[in-house]
Amino acid sequence: MVKKLGLVDILQKKSDSISGGQKQRVMIARALINEPEILVLDEPTSALDDNNREIVIKLIKEFCDKGGIVVLATHDAYFVNQFNISYVLENESLKKIVNK
Repeated sequence: MVKKLGLVDILQKKSDSISGGQKQRVMIARALINEPEILVLDEPTSALDDNNREIVIKLIKEFCDKGGIVVLATHDAYFVNQFNISYVLENESLKKIVNK
């Protein structure tokens, strides 16, 4: 997981000396490494550059493909559109989005 998220170089660093994006990727690695059934994320790609955002989306897709459930809060429409089925809470209503 550390290799997939490009975190090998920071393994020996203290948390106060790494960037916000690195911290975010560490938290995602910690969540995925335990192979949970449900993953709850809040803005998982907000502090990431485009390359790292794509890596995280790919890992989350792999998690879903293995039967995992993801509940997340995001304002990133690009992120939502990367998945086959999403549910969006909009104006107090739940809306199903099916992407092809």
